[in-house]
Amino acid sequence: MALFPDCETVEAAATAATRMREAVAALRIPHAARPTDPDIVTVSCGVVQWAPGCGLTSAELLEVADAALYQAKSAGRNRVRIARAPALLELTFGV
Repeated sequence: MALFPDCETVEAAATAATRMREAVAALRIPHAARPTDPDIVTVSCGVVQWAPGCGLTSAELLEVADAALYQAKSAGRNRVRIARAPALLELTFGV
């Protein structure tokens, strides 16, 4: 988990997460248990924005970020995915 308190938008947080992802990939650390390309350690990220009054508990916020993380992994790993309003609405309001 990474927190970006200076990011004012979810897009800015996604940009910061992308820089982290790229920095890890640039290290080219071998990943022996991963026979597919890339055979190096990579990072996938799920990004969500919290704001006072949004109505999400910390557990719900982590759940939304985790869902975005699994979307990134399902899309091929080494990616960043942003949790958008529908995911927040579904979790918060059961829509």
